[in-house]
Amino acid sequence: MDVSRFYYVLAEKDQSFNSFMKFQRFMFDNYKLINTIKEESDREAFEHHFHKIPEYTFNIFSKLEYSLLNSIATADLAISNIGKRLQEYKEGEDER
Repeated sequence: MDVSRFYYVLAEKDQSFNSFMKFQRFMFDNYKLINTIKEESDREAFEHHFHKIPEYTFNIFSKLEYSLLNSIATADLAISNIGKRLQEYKEGEDER
């Protein structure tokens, strides 16, 4: 297994959902190769982060949930503002 690639995907995992999915795929694809890692500290780091995948998954989904709620709130505000402007326009048309 390429240890430098492990540390790269580990460092990138919080950058985006896509990066997290690459990290997760890398970890599961390489778990069977854990005994090929020469340095014990690297092996322990891989094992540690492999077992933290459920926690990392929870964290990324929490971020996605917040982002999604924020997007919904922004869209709702935009729709409300459009509705107000349309109502003002309609009221202006009625006065003519």
